[in-house]
Amino acid sequence: MDPAHLHVALMYDDDAYVDSAQVTSAPNGRLGVMGRQVAGKEFLDAYLHHGRWKEITAIVRNRGSQQSITDLWRSLHKSVTMNRQLRIAGQAGFHTHYFPNPPSRILHIPSPPDEKFAWVRQHRDPAAFALSGVTHTLCTGRIARSLCNLVEGPFESYDTLFCTSKCAVAMVRAVTDNYCSYLRDRYGGSPSCRVQLAQVPLGVNPEKFKPATPQERAEARKAIDIHDDEFMVLCVGRLSFHAKAHPYPAYEALAQAARMTGRKIHLVYFGWAANEGIAQCFRDGAAAFATGVRVTFVDGRKDEFRFKVWQAADACVSLSDNFQETFGLVITEAMSSGLPIVASDWDGYRDQVVDGETGMLVPTYMVRDAVADA
Repeated sequence: MDPAHLHVALMYDDDAYVDSAQVTSAPNGRLGVMGRQVAGKEFLDAYLHHGRWKEITAIVRNRGSQQSITDLWRSLHKSVTMNRQLRIAGQAGFHTHYFPNPPSRILHIPSPPDEKFAWVRQHRDPAAFALSGVTHTLCTGRIARSLCNLVEGPFESYDTLFCTSKCAVAMVRAVTDNYCSYLRDRYGGSPSCRVQLAQVPLGVNPEKFKPATPQERAEARKAIDIHDDEFMVLCVGRLSFHAKAHPYPAYEALAQAARMTGRKIHLVYFGWAANEGIAQCFRDGAAAFATGVRVTFVDGRKDEFRFKVWQAADACVSLSDNFQETFGLVITEAMSSGLPIVASDWDGYRDQVVDGETGMLVPTYMVRDAVADA
């Protein structure tokens, strides 16, 4: 085995790898689990338990993150940590940790590769180590700027950006290709994005997300107050009109389903809202449009319900309609939990659901003049 694979390093921050609602070192004191945190935690757990490494270096941004990675290491079974070593280094002292002898030949970042590490490498030793990163949402101006940095920064062909879906690959290529065209027209030359793009989907732990046993199902339904004669439909995600999904299609569809089938349908939202005003809008909408459907909102910040909602459900519905959903981890969680899926025919959902075989995809349409330049 290449010795380089035995020594790895990653930028570690609570905001990327801790999937608890209480993240003390999160920016602005934010509370509430984000999909990228769940994905980051699943990746880190899988790598720690199954990766072929001997030493891992965590570059931490603050004391809170240093404490959490230390606590995580101490919680691991001896079979995982035996004959292995965790090294912790502060980001502020990155130069001294990585030069002249880097602790690893690769540094992974939980976002598109950071330009500042490429510039440090360029200044000290361009061949010292490779950089890798991963996509999550790609629609913000800050992320678009970071993709442009992949072109103008000193990145190399041995650097990699892991894209979670076909649409993520297409988005990165569109931004970088157009930026290259701009630079070529403005300044000449042959600018290009040297960073490799690798399409690798996100994953979940099948030992956590798995079909419920009859006892688990009964206990979970009791905890959430799901009646025996009710068909429970689960929606998981932040309660956000613009960043996740508008609730009206689910409300209307389930109201129609209840009328057409005569079944008692119970819609359960497991998530959290940025403020009480948004949460009240979701509740008011349910009362107005989900007629004949019992609707329950379970606080997604309560870890005790994290897996119970999946164990109690009969089906999962996710009708994402926003620009930032490049993958949709909820689909993978539902599949791993053995639930039938109804999802929008949207971005990363298309990579996961084979319409009519592994779920149902609902066509999506852009409203005319919804965006100024469409």
